[in-house]
Amino acid sequence: MSTSASPPPQPSPGSQPLFWLLLLLVLAVGLRWTPLHSPLQQDEFGPLYAIAEREGFQRGLLPSRDQPLRPVASWNEVRERSVLPYGVENPYPLYHWLLYALIHWLPITEVTLRLPSLLAGLATIACLYELGRRLIGPAVGLAAALFVTVDPMQIEVSVLTRPYALGNLACALSLGALLALLNARTFLGGLFAALALGLTTALIGYLNAVLLLVGVAYVGLVVYWLVQCRRPVEIPPETEPLPAEKWSLAGHPEGVGRKLGFLVLAVALGIALLVPMQGYYQRIHAFTDQHRPYLLATLPPRAILFLLFQNWVWLVALFVITVLSYFFKPATSPAASTPPVEQGTPASAPATPATAPPQPLLAPAENPDLPWTGRLWMFFPQLAGVILVYALNTNDLLAARYFTYTALGGALLLAYYGTRGRSREVRLVVPAAAAGVMLLLSYLQPVLSLGLGLKTDPTSQIMIESLKGVQRGGSWKKGDVVLYRSNFRESDLLPSIPESQRDQLEGALIAPLSTLYVLDQSVPYIQLSLSHYRNDQIHTQGGDHFLRADIYTKALEDRLKGYQRYWLVTPAWQRTQYFACLIPWLATVTNSDLEVASTREGAEHYFRVNPGLPPEQPIPRLDEARSTDFTSVVLVKRLPPPKPAEK
Repeated sequence: MSTSASPPPQPSPGSQPLFWLLLLLVLAVGLRWTPLHSPLQQDEFGPLYAIAEREGFQRGLLPSRDQPLRPVASWNEVRERSVLPYGVENPYPLYHWLLYALIHWLPITEVTLRLPSLLAGLATIACLYELGRRLIGPAVGLAAALFVTVDPMQIEVSVLTRPYALGNLACALSLGALLALLNARTFLGGLFAALALGLTTALIGYLNAVLLLVGVAYVGLVVYWLVQCRRPVEIPPETEPLPAEKWSLAGHPEGVGRKLGFLVLAVALGIALLVPMQGYYQRIHAFTDQHRPYLLATLPPRAILFLLFQNWVWLVALFVITVLSYFFKPATSPAASTPPVEQGTPASAPATPATAPPQPLLAPAENPDLPWTGRLWMFFPQLAGVILVYALNTNDLLAARYFTYTALGGALLLAYYGTRGRSREVRLVVPAAAAGVMLLLSYLQPVLSLGLGLKTDPTSQIMIESLKGVQRGGSWKKGDVVLYRSNFRESDLLPSIPESQRDQLEGALIAPLSTLYVLDQSVPYIQLSLSHYRNDQIHTQGGDHFLRADIYTKALEDRLKGYQRYWLVTPAWQRTQYFACLIPWLATVTNSDLEVASTREGAEHYFRVNPGLPPEQPIPRLDEARSTDFTSVVLVKRLPPPKPAEK
């Protein structure tokens, strides 16, 4: 009696996709590892100021390394210090409270502060895999996760101490809750999905209210679902029903009325949970409306450029997939791939039953609902944002950092186009090629910075190190003062901030020099504004809309007169133009000849600026300064008045 060999054990059909997903998460951590440890950018100091401060910090004195950085005293103080933007106190700063809890367990470092964003970014990758898997299958899920892993926008938001990555995750979770609700087969399943949809939508509002524009995409999806439900769908008798774990906007049309009721419940729950934030939203809008001329002058809306730069990485990846589609044709159907009859075989011979080839693990499928899901998620919020910008005559909505979640819809679209109807090998090549191009684009920072608007210069550590060099080299003299130009727009708006919040806002503006990066020894400082107007040819951000008298007051002039030497500290952005405005004004209000240091060598290392210069008179060494003429710290000295001539 012969015994047949037992067949080799087959791998679990669900294990291989999860293995590849784990590899993608490891790749995501690797791509984010270096920027995770980089110095903080300007926008990251607002959250840091809200949760931590140097022990014994006093207004007017920059702290030293001998003053430890510690969490602030209470949760209520975190709320009082959450005053960005525009000095408006956030009554429920959920993101800041999360960071505040974290720094009680971990040291206050760049990695600790960015850890919630990193974890949220990784969770978003897993969430996009699950969305793609449920809508079509593992192939699309893994491709979507791959695109989120290498997308430059997602890499950036995953390494910022800002709530953008958490907002992206909340949007992905809320979309999953909506699809689960529309595909619910039981009352309890629909109720649970409705509660999840309301909670995640409210979470979006607490993290960043602008992200609530995703609701426009959800309305489009519901309308699409209702249209699909009204269409008669003929299902062959032998067709098995759609598995419960699969989602389709036309697959489970039963119980339309009940599901609409659940949608109303979800909307009501989201609105009720956001009621405590309504006053905060209104104050932000009122301040924006009051200062619209200045805000429009600093950053006028450019809708076409916004739509182009917001989506240009996606467009490049789509172009790569389109080009590769001409070389890699869709796989032939199994019916068309029947092996030919060998010669010499009688035509009447019974056909040997062919063994069906094993189905590839990542088999493609078709789901016409997925493209619409991606399109609505990607483009509807952007179009709604552009419409609101021009309807309200504002510009704050047109910032790519608020719309990074729409790139997740683009990832679903790319995954669908890159995998549909192709063999297993091609489904690996096409998405991998598109992802490689996206990853290459992530290293073109000068190009990306023009369109994404996610990053600001991480110059705070550079400025502190320069001041340390001044101290250690013996150049700092008793009686010197730091004149710090903040890069926050709020520095121009301080006179308009309610007096009760002004001190906290000034603390937030000086945070780049008073929190994570500090000096060896404490020194006095005076905070200046972002803008300074001199004439129509040379001006900084704000231009004619900046009223110098609001900030450069008599009180400031009196403070400046008490010092003989000034160390001008400013980020690189428009530094030379700023000095061309500030230094002549400083010479006039102090009634002194000023000697200004530049980076030029030899006799040109210093040049002189005299008081009383008319605004229209050019100053060659200032008005025509090169971008490399000044560093982050510049010494300006008041020269003593000339001695009277002896008789």
